[in-house]
Amino acid sequence: MSDAEKFEGFMRQVIAHHEAQYGREIRAKYGDQVVEASYAKVQHMAPGDYAEWMRLQEAVKDALRSAFNTGDPASAAAHRAADLHKQWLSFTWTQYSPEAHRDCLNCT
Repeated sequence: MSDAEKFEGFMRQVIAHHEAQYGREIRAKYGDQVVEASYAKVQHMAPGDYAEWMRLQEAVKDALRSAFNTGDPASAAAHRAADLHKQWLSFTWTQYSPEAHRDCLNCT
C-alpha cells in the first residue's frame, strides 16, 4: 500500500469518526448536501494541508485560552482566536458565513 493510499484511508477514518460523533447534528443543522461537500473537501485534502489544519487547530485552542484569560470578549486576543478559527474552518467549509461561524460552538 502506498503512502497516498494510506493517507486516503486515514482521511476516510477521520470522516467516519466525525460522522459517528456529529453526523446527526450537523446534517440536521446544515443539510446533507453541505455535509457531503465538506466531507469531499476533507477526503481530497493533501497531507500538507492536513498538517496545516491540525497546526491551526492547536493555534485556535491556544488563542482561545489567551482570549479567555483577558476576560474581555472584545479583546485583540479574542479577535485573533476568531480569525484563526475562521482559517481553520476554511479547510472544511465550502462556503463561509459569519452567521454559521457564530453558530459553530463545538467545531474545534
